[in-house]
Amino acid sequence: DNAGVKAVVCPTDEDGDTRSIQERASSCAEEIELNTYKTYCTTGRGIQLVGHSMGGLVARVLASHSSVSGCIASVTTISSPHKGSLLADMALSGKGAVGITARALKYVPSHNRYLVELQSLREGQDPNFFKAQDIADNPAVEYFSFSSSTEKYDVGIFGITHDYLKKEIKAQ
Repeated sequence: DNAGVKAVVCPTDEDGDTRSIQERASSCAEEIELNTYKTYCTTGRGIQLVGHSMGGLVARVLASHSSVSGCIASVTTISSPHKGSLLADMALSGKGAVGITARALKYVPSHNRYLVELQSLREGQDPNFFKAQDIADNPAVEYFSFSSSTEKYDVGIFGITHDYLKKEIKAQ
């Protein structure tokens, strides 16, 4: 707001977090059509999508959504499971501490339909579950991705982001 940048947050439904990634992208497209289409879509590409975690997959799907794809200038994803999530695999397996906790919290496909779309283990699965991971980039859109992997760093997720941004700002 202070910078005068209009931001629109994709709608959250009172659905108990059950929508698929495709359904979330369709809701976002409807929001853009209703609230920002005239400003940003009739004058060319002007919408910059930012998504964190699963929201990054939603943004990628949205960038290719037929009703708004011509409006999207860029997609920036932060810590998004572009090739699936081991955590989703563990939750779906029902085994170990993660699986047991997931079941106890009702973090299961019958309730969280998007969970199967986040798997990285694909063998024997319906390929349609992985549309959000497999969707081709829109060639007219710029894509940026930031990771929070701590594999090579002994700092937390936000520490990596802070150090990276600090380095980039100094470079400019």
